[in-house]
Amino acid sequence: MESKIAVVFGATGGIGLAVCNALHQRGCKVLLADILDEKEGTKVAFDAMESRDHLTWYYRKCDITKKDDIEDIFRFSQEKFGRHVEIVVNCAGILNELDWQLCVQVNIVGPILITKCSIEHMSKAKGGRGGCVVHFSSILGMTAGEYCPTYCATKHAVIGLSRSYGTENHFEQHGVRINCVCPAAVDTDMLSDKAAQKTLFPEGVAAMFHLLKKITPDQVASVAMDLIANDEMNGQAMMISHSRGVEQVEFIQTPFC
Repeated sequence: MESKIAVVFGATGGIGLAVCNALHQRGCKVLLADILDEKEGTKVAFDAMESRDHLTWYYRKCDITKKDDIEDIFRFSQEKFGRHVEIVVNCAGILNELDWQLCVQVNIVGPILITKCSIEHMSKAKGGRGGCVVHFSSILGMTAGEYCPTYCATKHAVIGLSRSYGTENHFEQHGVRINCVCPAAVDTDMLSDKAAQKTLFPEGVAAMFHLLKKITPDQVASVAMDLIANDEMNGQAMMISHSRGVEQVEFIQTPFC
């Protein structure tokens, strides 16, 4: 990964910051993109990034539900770093059953737009260098979640999106790999009492959140780094949990059975 250009969406959250630091530690130049304004986002990034070398990372405000914002991120990266992006990690996501339409916009429309814009920018057929995209789904993308059905559905969608773009035909055309990470409980604000209030059963969910055995953002970021580094991984979903560690998810290989 040395000297590669990386963009991280949802960069100021717990997992996002861990991913940014992991990329930077491996020699990448990193553009952090998130919904915070420039001043606040830059401060969060400056406080959390292990490197204070501001020539190797920048922050840029971005609403991933808006195509123009995502396209601006790639233009800004080219302007600051002088080369095409080769790594995109999408950590952006919300849990909000009270505003389920916003949840769908951020968790489904956002990843679709990021994927399309990433391929447009990175495609070898269009002058790019190829590369990889890593999305973040969830263990709830493979099971049911009665307290957050909309969130659960969006995370199923992220897996389907990643697998459907992560095929041999797409790779041959563009040279871009697409994979996703499916974490179980991670020690972030997503499992806070405040987050529980945006589920369908807030009191019970808050109690459940406190009982969950959690993994750290750094552990999750490490899985993303493995997907980026391994050129053989395409269209894959990697699960990580406290009890089972890291494992590759096995899916039915044909839609016609």
